[in-house]
Amino acid sequence: MYGILFEILRNYVDETFGPSTWEAAVQIVNGQQLEIETNRNYSTRLLTRIISTLCEFIGLPEEDIYYEFGIKSVDYLSNNGFQSLLQVLGKNYIDFLHNVNEMHEYLHYSYPKIKPPNIQVTSINHNVITLVYSSVREEFAHYLRSQLIYIAKLYFQLDVSAKLVDKRKQAASHIYTFKLYNKGLSWIELLEKDNQLNKYISLLDLTVSLPEKEFLGILPFHLVLTKDMTIKRVGKGFSCLRNDISGKEFVTCFLISKPKTNPNFDEVDLLKMLRKLMRIAASKEQ
Repeated sequence: MYGILFEILRNYVDETFGPSTWEAAVQIVNGQQLEIETNRNYSTRLLTRIISTLCEFIGLPEEDIYYEFGIKSVDYLSNNGFQSLLQVLGKNYIDFLHNVNEMHEYLHYSYPKIKPPNIQVTSINHNVITLVYSSVREEFAHYLRSQLIYIAKLYFQLDVSAKLVDKRKQAASHIYTFKLYNKGLSWIELLEKDNQLNKYISLLDLTVSLPEKEFLGILPFHLVLTKDMTIKRVGKGFSCLRNDISGKEFVTCFLISKPKTNPNFDEVDLLKMLRKLMRIAASKEQ
């Protein structure tokens, strides 16, 4: 668990209960004060023990601290350069829920040892969204619950409630099921409203034409592939990694590490990959 979460928790405790409360809890758990480096990896157990000790001092249930901790984490990310990332995850709240795992993929670049949870919408009906949260960490269900509610309000102007209805353990994962309710329009009505907006947008003429050379020139990490997966054209970004890949077979130069797929033209077709994050790694020059 990265130090950024320790930093967020410390700021929350300092602002709400005073610096002495944080210092006393850390001293008991760690034996000395903690020097926090946001990009350093710390033990999850250290964080959860600090929270447990804080709750003993303050006299609040742990779920209350995790709930507020979740809200403060959203505020911290929003105020430190991640607001645009949160906003582009979906044009509406349901899109956001479907795409939130991609945010964790993005965070891998800054925090390569991150162990993200998996969040999956399993059903949507008129009144309720069912969402399943899986994590190797047991304690963070109410941390997520507050974020589901707060992000709905902050970015989508929705009054959402989230109820934890089930929890179980499967192998090394802790699996939690939430039911999400909106106090305004039903989920289906919200989707229908968004579809109507899309119809109006589609009536607008937003076509912009660019010559192929100019268009590809603004995409430094582009590849143009033939049907037989030969690399026909390479962007400048890839050329900086290897300058000999034009004309070679894709599979001799790159490995698709996400999503797991066969490296043929049909599988990597752009239209099929638009809603997925494709991660490719350049092979070493032979």
